[in-house]
Amino acid sequence: MRQAQLNADLIPALPLERFDWQITACFYTSLHWLNAVTWRMGKPEARNHTQTFQNIREARLPPTIRDAYEDLYHSSILARYECALLETLEPDALEAKVLLAEISLYAKKLLGLN
Repeated sequence: MRQAQLNADLIPALPLERFDWQITACFYTSLHWLNAVTWRMGKPEARNHTQTFQNIREARLPPTIRDAYEDLYHSSILARYECALLETLEPDALEAKVLLAEISLYAKKLLGLN
């Protein structure tokens, strides 16, 4: 949970035009929130993306949360590894913030932080 909050605190400090970093920070914040949720549900600590996806499936998180996380994962791949032009990532960055808000709200509620 601490790492999720540290990542969340970083997002507003990122330059507005760095859509790649905004997407990446949103993804990793979501990853840490959902790892905290699935760990609290008794799943093993996730040490890689494959394990995180497996824990999310096995924990039977709501489809909207699973889909939001999967969308963030794919956006982060596009932003980090597929070298998309920075200016083309603006819509993805805006969507990433919406998806993160949905995941954060869900996680905080389940973790008793709201």
